[in-house]
Amino acid sequence: MKQFIKTSLLVGGILLAQTFQAVQAGDGDKLRAALDGATPLIEDLKYLTDKIGGRPMGSKANERAVDWIASRLRDAGLAVTTPSFDLPRNWIAGQAHATVTSSSFSFEPTFVPRVYSASTDGDVTANIVDIGLGTEEDFARVGDAVEGAFALVHTPVLTDKAGLAGLFSEYTQSYHAKARAAAAGAKGIIYVSSRPKGLMMRHVSVKAFDNTLITATIDRENGLRIQRGIKAGEAVTMTANIKADDTKGGQARNVIAEILGSERPDEIIIIGAHMDSHDLGTGALDNGTNTSIVMDMARQIKASGIVPKRTIRFALWNGEEYGLLGSGAYVAAHMDQMNNHIVSITHDIGGGRINGYLVNGGAGLLEETNRAMDVINDRGPFANFVVPIVGTDNYDFMMYGVPNLVASQEDATYASNYHAQSDTFDKVDLVQLKKNAAIAGHTVLHFANSAWRGTRATAAEIASMVEANSLHPSMDSFGLLDAWRRGERGLNPDPVD
Repeated sequence: MKQFIKTSLLVGGILLAQTFQAVQAGDGDKLRAALDGATPLIEDLKYLTDKIGGRPMGSKANERAVDWIASRLRDAGLAVTTPSFDLPRNWIAGQAHATVTSSSFSFEPTFVPRVYSASTDGDVTANIVDIGLGTEEDFARVGDAVEGAFALVHTPVLTDKAGLAGLFSEYTQSYHAKARAAAAGAKGIIYVSSRPKGLMMRHVSVKAFDNTLITATIDRENGLRIQRGIKAGEAVTMTANIKADDTKGGQARNVIAEILGSERPDEIIIIGAHMDSHDLGTGALDNGTNTSIVMDMARQIKASGIVPKRTIRFALWNGEEYGLLGSGAYVAAHMDQMNNHIVSITHDIGGGRINGYLVNGGAGLLEETNRAMDVINDRGPFANFVVPIVGTDNYDFMMYGVPNLVASQEDATYASNYHAQSDTFDKVDLVQLKKNAAIAGHTVLHFANSAWRGTRATAAEIASMVEANSLHPSMDSFGLLDAWRRGERGLNPDPVD
């Protein structure tokens, strides 16, 4: 009789486990089918980009976007908050122009200040010194001539073929050239646009809100014209005038929606994308695509009646473009919950096909991510890699030891339109957008129902990660390095005063 009871319990347990697994698999199938089907995803992206447009932090368009996203999610039945956070510095572009003059010509190039560029008190005139790519050899070549001058930096053309590798190379070049120009006493640094045919973009100045130099981009064609004049032996000057709303303080808001977990509600899976953008284009690829995906997966999980085991928070971050501010503020405000953040997932590389995730932190996280992708390998192929990323909203989670994923996506049209006037709705592959939504939704639901739980990295492990992956330049370029070294933003085992 005892053996019969044991056998019955064993069989019953197996059947229960199989039934539970079927339910979970059924939820995944249900969600993927919902996201594959007719949803408001594309209409949301079109409204966000065509109607609201570019959404720089602190602008009226940004505030309108926050209210619209929150309203759409509330209409879908989600619990939604729009927590505000303080800004270390706000910057809204105003009027700006420049005149370039030599003994034989005078013209006005297209002139776009970078975010956090110093404003001018009226016109500022200085010589232009061509420093090529801004290498050590270039600065050695010009010597003291760069002191008090505008340093003109040339950048290779950024095409879709160059892709993300080309984009990261441009950021690295920009960082080193700026550091050398500042050390040499330049009045400002002027980057020649990496996009031809007059296409302009607006990046954030290196060192972000700590920047003090006049920092701008001019159109490529006129940049080459200046270079030819200097090579011909002419003395070329620039008169620049930059007016911006450049203030200390202010506030912005994130949008946070939540579905409470049924079994482990205190354990949190957070999926985020930044809703802010620069103002020259309409922020479609960066990052309206993924903002719309996060909205759609939240709506479809709720509409499908799926109740995850863990709590899912859907975060539309603000201020990412200006220094990862919204996600940083969230982490600071929820520090007492960080131990219960099982994984942070970030989507922020446009509309190209999701081909896996960049993984960082937590024993077994890579293996668990592989298991998640194996379930939907018919939508692949997928490849996941252990790679710590600086430059998007995983950063503060990573620096406080929370396991984190960043979607790895094919370049598609991302690089050539990045931060540019051309970042508009028509550049988005809408068929792929729908496919990405299903992949992202599946990943989130997998971790919400998984038994896997990693551990937070320690301060020593984080310091080792920063050193092993040479993250210092990337952190510095975003104005994050000094704060981490002081132990003010991220765990540091040996903070300095």
